Formats: sequence, structure tokens, C-alpha cells
Amino acid sequence: MRGERSVRVLPLELIPDELWSAEVLRTPTLAVQCYKKVLALEGLLDEARKGTDKKSIHGGCSQAETLEHFTFRFSASVGRVEFAVLAPDSALTIVSDALLSSLADGYVTFLDIPCGTGASAVTLLSTLGVLRATAVLPKLPLTVTVVGGDCSRKALDVYGSMMQQLKPLVAGVGIDVNWELLEWDATRGDSTANLIDQWFAESSGAGEYVVCLANFSGALADAGAFVEFSPSLEQILGRLHDKKATLTWIEPRSSKIKKKFLPKIIEFFKERISWFFSPSGSSRFISATYQIEDPLNGRVFESGVEVQRFLRK
Repeated sequence: MRGERSVRVLPLELIPDELWSAEVLRTPTLAVQCYKKVLALEGLLDEARKGTDKKSIHGGCSQAETLEHFTFRFSASVGRVEFAVLAPDSALTIVSDALLSSLADGYVTFLDIPCGTGASAVTLLSTLGVLRATAVLPKLPLTVTVVGGDCSRKALDVYGSMMQQLKPLVAGVGIDVNWELLEWDATRGDSTANLIDQWFAESSGAGEYVVCLANFSGALADAGAFVEFSPSLEQILGRLHDKKATLTWIEPRSSKIKKKFLPKIIEFFKERISWFFSPSGSSRFISATYQIEDPLNGRVFESGVEVQRFLRK
């Protein structure tokens, strides 16, 4: 165990209690502050505190679907990304090390698709903020440019509000964040080309290009749209042919996703995107379950994550 901890970027014993305590994952305070503020602005804070018994909430392109997911599933989406960053489960160490190393200092650009209301970027920046504020990680100058794409105009508006709240909070620990949010049709090549053009235009001089695909299985698996999306994925990663680049794919853990959706991704990379590979050598997504506390009402519930990281050869 000592040998394992010594090679981690984030040693297990240094994870702050604010993020992981008594085997329970807790949402970073910075993210909670932003979430509560934007929920209040949308008139949804009381509803979010009550929670819901509804099971099938995947978000979508409409305003109603967007706000339902933001109200009742944002914390779960945050938890999956946070768990991958902290890696209390040692199986995720390779993902944690890569993300934390990429975001240690310098200029990093981050493509967030489908970005939804900002769970991925808000989580990464908030978690880094806590780790820096508690002196677990050094406060080296870090500039992050985030470009997000989503089919929901309302999601982009909420995302922007979240980032406006977060920007001054992370500035105090040496992180300068900028963002550009675009409507994006994942099944159209022209829409994807425009998204990548904007990403590159906003990110001139970046030292590393990070793609985060998160929580896409609801649309791609349930609606059977992976075949329609795959040319866009190939285009995105093809455009990164001459750049230092990684892709991290994060999905909720479920038997349906594990059996029917994740193998499609792995097979697609093998057949169509051979210039990216899994540095872990695994042909499967890394799977983990954990307990997480709802930041609005204190309830603890079980959640899970499936993660795989791909690196340009």
C-alpha cells in the first residue's frame, strides 16, 4: 500500500475530508455554492432539496428536460467526475493521475461534450480549487479554456451562469478560467466542424488538449444514436492529430450501459480511431461504486461510474 500511495499524484491520505470522508464522497464546497446560487436564480432550490423518486432522468434538448436534470441529477453527475479525479478506488489512479497532471499548471484547453449544465468543468475546477486551497496541490499559475457544446440552449445558459459564479472563486487559488459555449448537433458533421474550429480559435497556444465526454449514454444508447454520432467523434479526434491530446470518457454505472453501450465505444476506437489508445492497456471501462452525500439535503445514496481514458499515440 505504501508503494502504491507514493506514486500517486494525489496520495489517498491527503484527500481532504471536505471531498472524501468516512468512505462517503462529498461535493466540493465551491461547486455547492455555485449550484445553490443558480438553482435559486431559476426558482428551483426548494424543489431540488426535496428530491424526486423518478428514476429515468437523462436530460435532453428541451428546456424542461434540461432543468429537470439540473435540479435532480446534477449532483450525481458531479460525483462521477469527482470520484474519477480523486480516485479513492485505486483502480482509477491512472485516470486521476492523468487529469491532475494535465491541470497542474500552464495552459490547458478542455472540450466538454455534451456539456449539459456544466457538471464536468465545474467539478474539475472546484475539486482543483479545494486541493489547492488546502495546500494538497501547489497554486501554480493555471489557465483553463473550456469550450462546451450541447443541443440545449437552456443548458448552455445555465452552464454560463455556473461558470460566472465559479470564476472568481478559483481565481484566488491561481486558476484563470475562460469559456465559450456553443449549440452543437452531435450527429451533424458541419456542426461538429464548427465546434472544433471555435475550440481551436479559443485555444491558441494551449499546451494540452483535453476532451471530456461525459453522461452521453442516455442519448447514444437509449436512442440508438451512436452510429450517427461516431463520424463526429472520428472528426474531433482526427483534428487532434498533431496535438498533445487525451480523451476521458465518463458514464454512469449500470448493467445496461456496461453490456450494450461501452463495448461499442471500445470496438469503435479499435476499428476507426487507432491513433488513440488506452494507456492502461485495458479493453474495458474501469468501473467503481461509492456512496455520495446529496449536498442539498444530506442524504447519502449509492452511485457508480464507468471511466476510460484514451491517449493520442
